[in-house]
Formats: sequence, C-alpha cells, structure tokens
Amino acid sequence: MTDRRRFAALVAAMAIAIVLAVPGPGRRTAAARAAEAGASAPSAPSAAASPDSPGSDAAPAATDDGSAAPALKADESLGLPGIELPPGGTGAGSASASLPPAAPRPRSEIERLWLDAGARPERVARAQGIARQLGVASFDGAARALLLDARGEPGPDVAHDAVRLAPLLPFARGEEARALLRSGDPIGALLALARGVATLDGQLESSLWLRAHALHALALALSWGGLAFLCVAGAASTRRASHEVGDVLSDEIPPWRRFLLVGALVLLPASLGQGAFGLALGFLALALLGGDAGWSPAVAVAAAACWLGAQPATSLAARAIAAFDGDPVAVAAASVEAGSAHAGELARLEAATDDLLAVRALAVHARRTGALGLADERYAVLLAQAPHDATLLNNAANVRLALDESDAAIRLYERAVAERPSAIAYFNLSHAYGARIRSSDQDYALARAQAIDRELVGELTSLEANVDTGLAIDLPTPLGVLRDRLQGAATHDAVAAELRRGFAPGWLGQSPLAMALATGGVGAGAWLLGRGRAPTRWCRQCGARCCPRCDDPPENVATCRDCARTPRRKDGHDTARRSARLASQRDRERRLRPLWLAGSLLLPGVAGLRARRPMLGVVGAIGFALAIAASPLGSDAPVDPLAAGLPGRAALLLLALVGALVHLGCGALASAARRS
Repeated sequence: MTDRRRFAALVAAMAIAIVLAVPGPGRRTAAARAAEAGASAPSAPSAAASPDSPGSDAAPAATDDGSAAPALKADESLGLPGIELPPGGTGAGSASASLPPAAPRPRSEIERLWLDAGARPERVARAQGIARQLGVASFDGAARALLLDARGEPGPDVAHDAVRLAPLLPFARGEEARALLRSGDPIGALLALARGVATLDGQLESSLWLRAHALHALALALSWGGLAFLCVAGAASTRRASHEVGDVLSDEIPPWRRFLLVGALVLLPASLGQGAFGLALGFLALALLGGDAGWSPAVAVAAAACWLGAQPATSLAARAIAAFDGDPVAVAAASVEAGSAHAGELARLEAATDDLLAVRALAVHARRTGALGLADERYAVLLAQAPHDATLLNNAANVRLALDESDAAIRLYERAVAERPSAIAYFNLSHAYGARIRSSDQDYALARAQAIDRELVGELTSLEANVDTGLAIDLPTPLGVLRDRLQGAATHDAVAAELRRGFAPGWLGQSPLAMALATGGVGAGAWLLGRGRAPTRWCRQCGARCCPRCDDPPENVATCRDCARTPRRKDGHDTARRSARLASQRDRERRLRPLWLAGSLLLPGVAGLRARRPMLGVVGAIGFALAIAASPLGSDAPVDPLAAGLPGRAALLLLALVGALVHLGCGALASAARRS
C-alpha cells in the first residue's frame, strides 16, 4: 500500500510539471507578443510630436521688458506631451500610415494673439479672453511654455499668469504652490495644491495619468497583497501540511524529509516559469491543506485578489497607459481641443471624414481659424447625426451669430438650453437677443445664466473687455467623450502583458481563464485533501503533536493528554504546578510580544491570523501593498507629461496614506479582538 501511494504521488508530480512546463499550442511569451505588436503595426505619432506648421516667420513672444522669449517658439512650445509606454509599445493601426503631405495650416486666433509681441500681462489677458471664447477651457501649451521659460523656478506672478491661462492644468497649480511656498506663503501654497488636486480629473492628460497610476497601484495591491497573505498563511500551516503530506505517502518518513518534500511541491510552479503566481499557487495549497478550517474563506478571498489584480485591474490600467497611442484620430482631436494641433494631426483628421469625432474637431478648428462658412457646414453635418447634443447646438449657434444670422442662432441657442440648461448657453443667448434688440428677453436670459452660476457670468463679463468682438462662448468637447474614445481603443494587450509579467510571467498568467482554472483547481484539490482526513493538531500549551493516526487520541482538541491531566490529582487540584505553568506562559507571552508587534506591522496578515480574524489579515495585506505601490517606491507607471505635476504626486501619496491606514487599522482591530 505504501509503494502504491509513493508511485501515485510521483505520477501526480510529473503530470503537474508537464502541464506547467509545456507552453501549449499558439501561446507566446509577453515579450514576443509585445515585439510582434511593435513590429507589425506602425505606432501613432505621440501627441508630443513637434508641429509641422511653419513658425519661423511668426513674431517672437516678448517678456515684460520687451525682449524675445526664446523658449516660446511657435513650432515647439504648444505641443501636447504624450505618455511614455513600455518597450515594444502598442501599434496605432493603419490610420497613422501613409498620410499625404500636409499643407501649412493657418494659425488660430488664440495662437496669433499669444505669439504677438508685447508685455506678458497683456498677452495673458488677451489670450485668456479669446481662449474662453473659442472653447479652450485651459490653454495648456502656453501655460507650460510660460513656466518652462522661468527655468523651473517661476515667481508667483508668472505662476499666477500660467494658472490664468490654464486653470484646469494641475501642473500649473503645482508650480503656483511651489512659488507661493518659496515666497513665504505656506497657507496659500497649501490651498493652491488642494485646488490642483481637485482639477486632476478635469484635464485629459492628468486624468489619464492619474487613472493609470491609481489602477496600476490597485492591481499591484490586489495581486501582491493577496500573495503576501497566502505566504503568511502557508508558512503558518507548514508544520501541519508537511505532516499530512508525509502521512499520505508513508508513516515512516522523518519530519525533515517531509518539510523538504512540501517545500519542493510549493516551489514547483514557480520553478517552472510561473513566477510569483506560481508561488501563490503553492502557498494556496499549503494554507488550505494545513491551515485551520476557519481560514478557508480568507484564503479563497486572497487567491481571488491575486487573480483580480493580475487580470481585470491590470487590463484597466493598461487601457489608461496606452490611451494616447491607441487611437490617432482621438489623439488629434484632443490636440485640437487643447489648441495645439499640428499639421500632421489636422491631415489625419481630414483623412477620417467618416468619423464624427474627426468632423467635430475640424469644425472646432475651422471656427478658431476664422473659416466660419466651413465650420457652419461641418456643424450642420454633426447636428444631422446628433440633433440633441447641447454642446454642438451651442457652438453651431455661435458660428451663426458670427455670420450675422441672429435668428438662426437664437433658435439653436433655445434648443441648447432646452436640452441642457447651462450658464454659458444662456449667456450666449442673451447676446443673441441683444443683437436683435429684444431687451426683455436679453434680461431674462442673463438672469437665468446668473441663477445657474453667478460667479462664472461675472468672470465672462469681465473678459469682454479683452475681446474686440462680442463674446460668444464655445463649449469644449466633453472630457468623457475623448477619454472614453482613447481608452476604448483595443491596443492595450501588449502593455497589459508587460505590466503582468512581473507577477505572472508564465503562460498561465497571460490567459484569464487559465489563471482562474489553475487557481480554482489547486485550491479545490488542496481543500478536499485536507478536509477528507482527521487533522493533526498541536497542543496550545506545550506544543506537543496530537495526531489521530500517529499518537494516542487526545481527550481535548485544544490540548494534549498530559496538559489536560496535569492540573488534577486524585485528591484535588495541583495548584503549585498550575501556577508555575501559568507563570511560564505569561513570561513567554511577555517575551514574544515585541516580536509579534513587529511582525504585525511589517508582515501583512500576521495580526489577523494571530487574532483568529483572517479576513482582517487579507484586507490589511492589500492595504500594506497599496501603500507601497502608490508611493514613489512602487511608481513605475507612465511618466507625468507635464500635466499632473505636484498635485498628481500629492494625490498618489494620499492614496498610499489610505493604504497604510487600512493596514494599521486592521492590525489594531485584530489586536483588540485578540485581547478581548
């Protein structure tokens, strides 16, 4: 019987080794897939590409003293930085290939005003007014140029002007906070930093950067936090699991050989190329085979966290990272919205005439360059496809108003406020009523705008002094439209494989189904094997083994036979021996208390397991991993494209602080539960 068990165990180990070692038909490593993706598909030009438009004959921008600002060149200062991708990248698809040579593009009104010579405050005021009128809510390119011209140490006045140009750019808010702190205003710096954190999700690049970092940190926290708990639970179950596995093979195997056998089985998947995920499989089996019965739900949750972090969460993070390389039309449309599109991007939009997002961007560009007839034609096409889009209705009405078609503009404005009332649409409607000398209607529309947002109406009224023509405000394309389009591009597989390689480099990690089946199969097998036999226990008082197969059956499931009988004699209680034993246990507890405290703080999951609250251990382990992943120690997601700046780093530190508080809170709850 013993030989049969040994032979069966050997066959099972060989089968597991063959399954894990053979890559299977059609499977490739992540590196090969990334290299193939990079070689087969031309990558889209990054949004940071230098514009093709001629700028050598433009008037150089001047500083306060009238001298030219060399860093503010028309062909390099208004670029939209992109997001760096892992080596191998993601292909952009055929839309970026074989573009016809682009003709020099006309400059928009906002660019002409900003590049004109003059003092900085005057140019800022003019550019701010015309940018707001043309729907550029945040003139990021000019703000970046203004800050970079200051050699990284802008004064408070320069930083404030950058914030006026780009109120939605967190990078500008962060530089304003730095400048205020250098000038001796810590309260103002803290408020500026808080405003920058609040605007992180309102700017396209910073929102994608923040989502990429946050999702990547969450993926790392789930996968590595779950692995940490499994390692702690498995290590705590090693003694029992090694004894149980040895009993399955032979009762005569010595303890040290049993430990070596269990260690080899635990490390087998990792040694066959499955990496940290293979280690998780080994410790999952160890925890379910030798752990307490009450640990099973927490161990299952930890294994599920490993799968969630390595698969869905990593895929979501990859979508955000690959966003600016996934859809060249959406990238070009985003550049148009930011006021920094170059000739190549405009040519790409012209080639995508069947794409409504491209037509929308071209309509915006035509309006900003003064081609009102072309803009009107394109808005007519868009409204035929989306007649209930309040943003399109408002912007099309602005074009009609600029063409002196006030009645048509009024009808479009009224449709816009009927679809979605907004302060800007009512403000524009009041101007259209004023052009037709309808004073009562004008007063009513202006009152409605003030009722919705009085502060915004006051700001727009003050900006009219810097605009030569009437102030009709375009609405920007909703941020969600651009972000969803960029993240929805199906070009993130290579990026996801690259991110996943650190945790699951083998072929199991590249397939969500294979990873789930491996986790479920190993867990179910270990649980059935461990629960199908009477478990071995160890005395809580003296640590002696109580095996129902190897030792005499104990009278008490918590203590051995000797400890259960020691306190009693035939004539009553042996108080002296009981007191000595209790004193010894208290002394041992006192000596081990610092070690347990250090272990609870540094080893995630220890506090929960020691207090018999394993679920607290899982949550604490994930919080511990989140604190590390969101901190600068674990930051290896995309580089900041001069968008998030100091507020972005502050937001990630807040996320790391939340993870640390979760870890410490779970440890405190576990300690309180153990004391009670």
